[in-house]
Amino acid sequence: MNKIMRHFIYAIMALTLMLGTYRNAGASPVRDQVAFGESWTVTKSYIVDKGNVGGKGCNDSWSGTLEQPLCTIARGLALAQPGEGIFLRAATYPGFTVTKSGTNSGYITISSYAGEKAIVSGGYDVIQLRGVSYVRVYGLEITGATGSYGAGIHVTQGSGASPAYNIIENNVVHDNTGVNATGITIENGSNNKVLNNKVYKNYLSGIVVISHTANSPNGITGNEVVGNESYGNVLGGGDGDGIKLEGSGTKNTLIMNNVVHNNSDDGIDTWNSSHNIIIGNISYGQTGPGDGNGFKLGGGVTGGYNFVKQNLAYGNKLNGFDANGTGGNTYYNNVAFNNNNFGFEDGWKESPCAPSTFINNIGYNNIRGNFAAGAYSAVSHNNLWFSDGGSAKVFYDYAAYSSLAAFYSASGNRLDNPSGGDQASIQADPLFSNAPGGVFTLLPSSPAIDRGDTVNPGQVTTVTRVDIGAIEYSGSTQPPIVSTPTPVVISTTTTPTIVNPTATPSATPIMPSPTPTLTAELPTATPTATPIMPSPTPTLTAELPTATAMPVTPSPAFTPSAEVPTATSQVISEVIYDDTDSALVYSPGWSDTTSPQAYNGSYKVSNDRRTSITLNFTGQSFSIIYTGDPNYRKMDVYVDDIYIGAINQQRARTKYQLRWDSPIQLTYGNHTLKLVSTNRRYTHNSLDQVIVR
Repeated sequence: MNKIMRHFIYAIMALTLMLGTYRNAGASPVRDQVAFGESWTVTKSYIVDKGNVGGKGCNDSWSGTLEQPLCTIARGLALAQPGEGIFLRAATYPGFTVTKSGTNSGYITISSYAGEKAIVSGGYDVIQLRGVSYVRVYGLEITGATGSYGAGIHVTQGSGASPAYNIIENNVVHDNTGVNATGITIENGSNNKVLNNKVYKNYLSGIVVISHTANSPNGITGNEVVGNESYGNVLGGGDGDGIKLEGSGTKNTLIMNNVVHNNSDDGIDTWNSSHNIIIGNISYGQTGPGDGNGFKLGGGVTGGYNFVKQNLAYGNKLNGFDANGTGGNTYYNNVAFNNNNFGFEDGWKESPCAPSTFINNIGYNNIRGNFAAGAYSAVSHNNLWFSDGGSAKVFYDYAAYSSLAAFYSASGNRLDNPSGGDQASIQADPLFSNAPGGVFTLLPSSPAIDRGDTVNPGQVTTVTRVDIGAIEYSGSTQPPIVSTPTPVVISTTTTPTIVNPTATPSATPIMPSPTPTLTAELPTATPTATPIMPSPTPTLTAELPTATAMPVTPSPAFTPSAEVPTATSQVISEVIYDDTDSALVYSPGWSDTTSPQAYNGSYKVSNDRRTSITLNFTGQSFSIIYTGDPNYRKMDVYVDDIYIGAINQQRARTKYQLRWDSPIQLTYGNHTLKLVSTNRRYTHNSLDQVIVR
């Protein structure tokens, strides 16, 4: 029976990222982080057309429709209520301050009109969100902050209120040249999100999250910096970081899937903040007058205790990963290549100091050495350390050792035992696809394949990774498709909705859990911005630990009518292919399984290796609905024969109707989806349905 269903819904992308962080040194993971894509809706829109793009003129006494647009953002802000949006036609507008909050059920949105780019320029801060919450700034070009310590976008406290739950998304922020001006600053606020922005050529750092004890005595937490590109922040000399966290009260910040390069100081600098989650970032080419680390992961007496996983650091002036004298950091599956000092610097500490952990990392061809360890480097195994010529080039208390055996002995038989069985470290060429070109996938003959720690000591996440390095070998060295997100207008029969269909996952802390929750692996995601500064261009981001997919549930009904810009509207429908649909072509090795909890009561399970499913479809995006189980493993996803990611279907217990969303936005048209089970040790995968948009 053909069970294709067509209907219009909100385009919602949901991914769950379960990651542990720590209360103190040596503690077990106690906090879950949940990641959701950003989709947004307005109940009413106010059009501002200072430049008369629509040919209707403008007047602040008008109603703010397309036929009667406003002239100023200030008037739009005065009119807008929670849930409503201000849409700016293409023109250059003066800077402005927002002092009105939205609500948790209705943001106030300031956005460029669909298909156009509004520029906001000038002022001490160009855009300031002062003591407000639930405000979204989307799709603007922001430049020309002139204030000392001003910013292109400054989210800060005001009138005794701290900013919270604001979203700064998909903006271009550049050339803010006031002394010590930054691109985007989150100051003394919690649970704010900085997503998918391009930030460059600012006086000081590109993106800053900072707390001051006098203003935030209880500290700030839960802020997220995800999917941004920050580069060329060099105007102020040697203090421009790509992303900077500062303040002893700044904790539990998620920094994920950003690209930072060619900044004057460090790529990502957590300084004296602590307990941050740093995953899937690329940092290269920090060669200015400042320190020049790819990742600086501590400082002062309060920094450190960061969870650092699947990041890439290469071609930096100093170290790839630098603990900067602090401890408590855990490093899993990172890669450091061709940095001018050490790949991983953990040799000196400000005593007393918590121990650090290194598992499944690769240090390759770093100039001075691949790894510098000391007394506070407590755990190190299943790593690969190698430099051309054969040396491991590792240091203990800054004495150099060319072999892992000698290094292991010097460490008191504690670190990187080359004869450690399942926990042995390796001294061999990792055989990357093209390390000088920024491609760190493994070749089929790489010694790092199947040599990682599968026991996952520390249980920071319960994802089992087989390989050493940032990107799990999948049988393909093809980089993923790069797609630039484009906001579209999606209409239903009752409610027009403005949606960003490719929003980046972001995390919201929930209640502490005494035990870690099983997670899946995020498909590899490439940040939307393209590096333009001279340097090897990265063509593949680190594969992210994937988020546990969420059960599919209907979108809530939304009843208020909305007036939205319609000049570039398009209607997007969904087509659901159940597992029994004849359009799905199964290879041998699949069988039917029934369960009332599955979609329409059934799903498919593979019983052999190299099984596959093929679907020819017409659309621009898709989602996979599947069943998770302790015996299921990873399934690779290809579109038009190009690898785009993997779905890890392992769960602690059987869960039905879990969802994996495509990380890319395709050109609308005909495409071929192929799901391939490539497990070397386990054979089971599942499919419940495919949703095509």
